[in-house]
Amino acid sequence: MDIFKNPRLAGAIVASGNELSELITDLAELRDAHTIVEFGPGTGVFTRAALKKMRPDAFYLALENDPAHLPKLRAAFPTVHIHEDAAASIGARLHEHGKTSCDRIISGLPWAVFNERIQRETLDAAYRALRPGGIFVTFAYIHSPVLPAGKRFRKLLEETFGSVQRSRIVWKNLPPAFVYICRK
Repeated sequence: MDIFKNPRLAGAIVASGNELSELITDLAELRDAHTIVEFGPGTGVFTRAALKKMRPDAFYLALENDPAHLPKLRAAFPTVHIHEDAAASIGARLHEHGKTSCDRIISGLPWAVFNERIQRETLDAAYRALRPGGIFVTFAYIHSPVLPAGKRFRKLLEETFGSVQRSRIVWKNLPPAFVYICRK
């Protein structure tokens, strides 16, 4: 993918850093999860951290919309069920694998570049796919809460999930970021 040719496909020029990857996967409480879904694994930074922390018997499904990432993801993570598909298809993809719900969703999606309809459809699909008590984690850049798209996204999170919390800021990330922790 050349983000300079199509910048709306990516949320950042630089992949998320290790500190953000560690934080988002810690906050997802993966040790308790049997079924984990990742939205937009991209280069696999969150995937790599998640695989180290999850139960050995857990099922891991990843939905990546950019076909340029698929060969590297599949080569690097042969135990992950990787599909070229939009995150909003989570229910159908879980069903294909005999699952009715998931325990955790880790999202690396660039929410700020999506319009409200896509944000809402994706969050609604995530909520429906999560079992009661399930956790959805995603990140935003430090400047996001002051921008219209960031404000809209926070409002949608609060309308969708019963509980929405925000982590500390990861200053070493480029740009600095924080994690939203949402519980069903």
